[in-house]
Amino acid sequence: MGRRNRRRSSRGESKLISSIVILMIILLLVGIGYLFYLSLTTKVVKLDQKTMCRIDEPASNVYSILFDSTEALPKKSGAQAVSKIKKLLASAPVNSKVTLYAVQNGNENHVLPVAEICKPESAEDADMLTSNPRYIQKQFENGFLKPLQEHIDQLVHASPSSTSPIIESLQSAVIESFERTSSTGGKHLVVISDMVQHSNLYSFYRQKPDYDKYKKSTRESGLGVINLNGIEVVLYIVPRQIPIGSRHDLIKFWSEFVSDNGAALGSKLEPLS
Repeated sequence: MGRRNRRRSSRGESKLISSIVILMIILLLVGIGYLFYLSLTTKVVKLDQKTMCRIDEPASNVYSILFDSTEALPKKSGAQAVSKIKKLLASAPVNSKVTLYAVQNGNENHVLPVAEICKPESAEDADMLTSNPRYIQKQFENGFLKPLQEHIDQLVHASPSSTSPIIESLQSAVIESFERTSSTGGKHLVVISDMVQHSNLYSFYRQKPDYDKYKKSTRESGLGVINLNGIEVVLYIVPRQIPIGSRHDLIKFWSEFVSDNGAALGSKLEPLS
């Protein structure tokens, strides 16, 4: 090869190396710029370590779940109820607030939450560039799924009670969950019960379920009035013997109860087996 050709080849290699170096510098600068942009735009999420709720942020959705703990659920119905709740919460947005309540003796005046927890992001929701998916998944399982499952198990295997103040518990749960919690999304009330109301307010053991008579008594006493406006209500009805009347009477009572108190579209009654 002549001296001139060697010089041309040397110049070509130098240009190629220079182009590669420049390209690498450009890519490095772009990467640094992107990381700097992320540091400015990525919001640090602060969680309450007890409830897993985001601090200083309203809940995205609110779920109030009421278990009838006046008697242990039948095994099959209990399994169905737990499966439906898991499916419901799996589709819930991040930072949805979930509050569990128990219908039990002593709830005639006020029912306190059994548990209150918010859904944190899972590894599937995490940004690979700005977070640690493995840590997030561990936090999601230990801080949300595990304690929620433990509380549900306790409620499913409850001890018998002498009364069943379902209406009073509903009223209290609505106030606690929806009127005292700010939210940017939907409101969902889920009840797992045989729906056999039994208290001084009204009892299916004293007369067959009759919504018209119940409504008349609430107008006279001022008790048992519930505002379900904007709340999607789902009643999962556990099969049990009705003390007076028929299952049809019970279904009719609660259908009219939910509708008359203004529940949102999508509300439903679903019998369990």
